[in-house]
Amino acid sequence: TLDRFPRDAATLERVEPVWEEFEGWSEEITEMRDWDDLPENARIYLAFISNELDLPIEWVGVGPERKQILMAPLD
Repeated sequence: TLDRFPRDAATLERVEPVWEEFEGWSEEITEMRDWDDLPENARIYLAFISNELDLPIEWVGVGPERKQILMAPLD
């Protein structure tokens, strides 16, 4: 497992991706205005990304408008 992108083509040719699969969600999220309103599977997915990157997720957009930006709860 690599922790960064390979520097040379020879190494890159030998790598294989590691796939993680998640349950999706069918709920419409564009009208949601609170983090806790997001479907549970969406919150699980976002938590995974945050954990893998070792970075907090502070904002999530659920559409193109400014009012469609959700602020993550503070831990």
